[in-house]
Amino acid sequence: MSEVIMFEEVIASDNYISIRKPVYGIGVNDALYQTTLNGVKCPYYKKWLGVMERCYSKKLKTNHPTYDNCQICDEWLVFSKFKSWMIKQDWKGKELDKDIIKPGNKVYSPENCAFIDHYTNSLMNINKKSKSNLPPGVTRASNCVGYISRARTPVHRKYLGYFQTINEASDAYIKEKHKLILKCADYQNDIRVSDGLKRHADILLKGLSATKNEQTKTYQKNKKLDWND
Repeated sequence: MSEVIMFEEVIASDNYISIRKPVYGIGVNDALYQTTLNGVKCPYYKKWLGVMERCYSKKLKTNHPTYDNCQICDEWLVFSKFKSWMIKQDWKGKELDKDIIKPGNKVYSPENCAFIDHYTNSLMNINKKSKSNLPPGVTRASNCVGYISRARTPVHRKYLGYFQTINEASDAYIKEKHKLILKCADYQNDIRVSDGLKRHADILLKGLSATKNEQTKTYQKNKKLDWND
């Protein structure tokens, strides 16, 4: 979705500025204009506010524990510094990501962050826990015998096949996901993002291959599978 927002920067009065409070107790909104006007937020302020929320909102972290231990660099605690950086980025219609360049990164900063398209961002959601405790991309077959493997592409969920075992289905998913990530890396304009995607692809092969046996044991234990059925 294109994020084209018409926002007029109306100069804020001294009184308006004086009553501002620190954002989440630590952030500084130093804009000389009204960052919210007629119910519409400045797009730069809105994005900065979102970063602050991810780092310092206890409520958000309760609902989204993946943001635990996230921080924002000292420079970006000041809104104008973040805005100066964002203005120079290709940000419209894109999402701000903190760890696509450096896998596992928890600090929002100019060095580690980039704006990426939605598909690239969603492609990185490879470690979500399945309600069934199966590995990513794997589901039980409708006949309850065997497993189905699928991977999400830019246009649909690609069917990868039917497999007798969890490990075989997981292998198919890993190989396809690895291929999709490398293909995605090829069309990136930001070399940092391209290199980061390649690092993620490498981690995917090593990490999921190392854990899939443990995931199989967990699933079999929780579901008490009867292989004789």
